[in-house]
Amino acid sequence: MKVNIVKESLLKPDKKFTLLSAFITLLNDRLSESILLPILPSFVLLFDSKASTYGLLSCTYQLAQFTASPFIGLMSDRYGRRPVTLFCITGSVIGISILSFTVLFNWSNSIATIPLFLLFLARLIDGLSGGTAATATTILADISSPEKRAKTFGLIGVAFGLSFFLGNIFVVIFARNTNNNFIIPVLIASIIPIINFLLVFFYLPETKPNSEINKSKTALKNPLKALFTVFKEEKIKKLSLAFFYLLYCFYWID
Repeated sequence: MKVNIVKESLLKPDKKFTLLSAFITLLNDRLSESILLPILPSFVLLFDSKASTYGLLSCTYQLAQFTASPFIGLMSDRYGRRPVTLFCITGSVIGISILSFTVLFNWSNSIATIPLFLLFLARLIDGLSGGTAATATTILADISSPEKRAKTFGLIGVAFGLSFFLGNIFVVIFARNTNNNFIIPVLIASIIPIINFLLVFFYLPETKPNSEINKSKTALKNPLKALFTVFKEEKIKKLSLAFFYLLYCFYWID
């Protein structure tokens, strides 16, 4: 009984904790990736020298995330933000843990394809569960009034900018000053999702109104339909394409 009372008190709708949980979720979504992305080529070189292998590994995450994101959005509308966010963070923990194990384990006496398979598996799992940013953005929309929504959404830009800044700083500082260039950045990237999970589990209440959960079950048949509907709006289509080209050029240059 006492445990239930404590849990209920932790899950009371406190806007400060909800904002903090959403912010950390947005930060986690990009921070772990911005730590791993600069050293991802080095991971591949441990097991394979082909540039095409790195290209395929990089595309695996992006393609998995693109494929799964519409389904994750629909699941958050049907089952609520909190369980979907926890599910996505759990996937990130599993994916990054597999990657950490792969790059830190000694594979000298094993078949060469095993660590490569684990690398692809880790990126696939992390990508399939990579809908945390979209869900966290929806949480911000749920708890903000229309007149304050733009101000609240400013947290998204802050979280993304801070994550890319801190991620590169962590790599530069820790990769150069340790005997194993991977261990500290990889451990940091692994710990961040665990902290995020605990914060969401204990402090994030469900922000989706109960009356709207389980509303659109038929939408599950075609989750990409909403995407094409959005592109019918000219202004949104132009902004989306501009953002796509920005990210494409960023990853291509990197």
